[in-house]
Amino acid sequence: EIRRRVRIVNLEAPRALLAQGQSVLLVAAHQCNWEWMLLALSLELGYPLDAAYKPLVDNWAEREMKKVRTRFGSRLVPAKDLLADIIKRRDVVRAVAMVAVQEPTTSEHKYWTRFLNRDTAFYLGAEELARVTRLPVFFIAMRRTARGYYEMHFEPLASAAQPLPAGALTERYARRVEEQIRSAPSDWPWSHKRWKLKRSLYQNRGRSEA
Repeated sequence: EIRRRVRIVNLEAPRALLAQGQSVLLVAAHQCNWEWMLLALSLELGYPLDAAYKPLVDNWAEREMKKVRTRFGSRLVPAKDLLADIIKRRDVVRAVAMVAVQEPTTSEHKYWTRFLNRDTAFYLGAEELARVTRLPVFFIAMRRTARGYYEMHFEPLASAAQPLPAGALTERYARRVEEQIRSAPSDWPWSHKRWKLKRSLYQNRGRSEA
């Protein structure tokens, strides 16, 4: 049923790197049905898939969430342990997936930019992972094609051999997420309180904050 409802357009791009023994980092946003995105990718990728997540406080909810998200073979890794896990299992060729659009309310490291006409802070987690591990990075775009039907598309954000200045990868990600939201605003969870953080007058746009 997932295969019928979620179509993956160009999986060949990340799969070609995986076939060469190169792990990849996949970043996405809370657009459309991101839960089905993980399930569809688990079914079609053909390689191990690890997904970063935030553990739930309630043990029953945590157990049920893991059961649903891992039923097609993906592996969940707490976001705070992701870098250590990548390094520890560096011999495993795999895709590492994460949604990186959440507001960094608990992180000391953040990147400020204009996003949907507002000053917005982004996590630097994906960028720091890519810098330390030198993994190529793909953005997963998802759009709704009909009620209950979706299409996924992979877009390269950075190659393993492409050194980027600080903040560049996060800026690319922010711009791509913004384009996706503007093209289909109804598929973005507007009820989510995304702008809790307020930037100080002394903080410059387009730079990271430690």
